[in-house]
Amino acid sequence: MNAEKFLKDEIPYNVRQKLIGTFSRAYADTENLKLSDPAFTSQKGDETLTYIRNLKVEEQIKNEIENKFLPFKYNECKNCAENCTHYEFETENAIITVSRVSKENMMPRKAKFRENLSFNNQISLFDTEKNPNKKHILLTHVCEDGKLQSLMLGIPSADGKTWECNLNLLKELSVIKNNDEELPDNTLKIRKSIKEGNN
Repeated sequence: MNAEKFLKDEIPYNVRQKLIGTFSRAYADTENLKLSDPAFTSQKGDETLTYIRNLKVEEQIKNEIENKFLPFKYNECKNCAENCTHYEFETENAIITVSRVSKENMMPRKAKFRENLSFNNQISLFDTEKNPNKKHILLTHVCEDGKLQSLMLGIPSADGKTWECNLNLLKELSVIKNNDEELPDNTLKIRKSIKEGNN
């Protein structure tokens, strides 16, 4: 498996760009909550906000899938101990999980479900060999002062400790086009036209 080719084929450029907006909206909603309720300005409130931000990110992805903005499927799955759940987002050939980390390029803390998923990422000796199990793609985000600082999309190694390949979506070159693409229903879209008299 060519990890970089697989990653870029499975999650094309336009979808990667949409993910930046998805995360930005979730972060903005969390900051709005902080501004609207003084309970979140304390140390305990700030710690709670971290959990809320993690929830908002995954729920935002789920909502944008339901609104046909992101081309994935999703499942809410129990962990091995069956004491909490996480979302798994599916493409045709991969399962994507999301995790907040403290630094760019950092791998998330050990979790059995991630290890089990990443086992399918073993590099084949033969490129033509087809693995019937879906590969594992990891999407990590870094928050600093309530702002999205890093958004990494990558294929973790089979042991889940290093990357086979990763991309920082915030550092990818982006082509800006003026189009009328539909945004998810739960997104307020404001367009402002300014005409300047430079004729």
